[in-house]
Amino acid sequence: MKIIQDITAEEMVSVFLIGELNSLRWGKKIEKILITNKIPKKVITEPKIGNKKEDQKRALVLGEFRGYGKKGGLFDDLEKVMAWKRVVLDKEDFLKIKYIDYDYWNEISGKTGLVMDGVKNVKAGLEIFGVSNRQYWQVAEVVKNGGKFPNIILLMDTGKNLKLLEGHVRLTGYLLANNNPKPIEAIVGMMSGKMKPRSESSL
Repeated sequence: MKIIQDITAEEMVSVFLIGELNSLRWGKKIEKILITNKIPKKVITEPKIGNKKEDQKRALVLGEFRGYGKKGGLFDDLEKVMAWKRVVLDKEDFLKIKYIDYDYWNEISGKTGLVMDGVKNVKAGLEIFGVSNRQYWQVAEVVKNGGKFPNIILLMDTGKNLKLLEGHVRLTGYLLANNNPKPIEAIVGMMSGKMKPRSESSL
């Protein structure tokens, strides 16, 4: 992993939202939150990082969407994040990255949590809970044709463990498209301690 530069938490929030807004699964939910709160879509698509009012609006949307700034759920480990960095991930990093601790991701990875195991199982045709793997192959096709996606977001603890925070489908599809994946840019939250252990169901 090569560190490029420091970034702010506000920039991380912005990247998180644009990644999810482009998602077939989550895009409509974000649009509904924007409409309910009378927030223009361009606050996400054309962000002005550092504009206090805009930063607050994006934080509000991510709070309603994923519980950002609240106890419990996806962002539990963020209180341990000391700094956000823009980095370049290499092949060695890809081997270590794990999905979040969630039933679907646990099963698709064969309960190891490792993204590379998820990729292997998708290639083998494993489908979990009746959910099609088409989304991964669609991403892989875009990647093969030179398409670009928003940066994925990860957390890294003091033990150098890497966990995906956002971009599960994109990273799986990217690795599916590449037997010898090239380095990619990403955002990483550097933590002051260890991540919470995975649940018993994921062991």
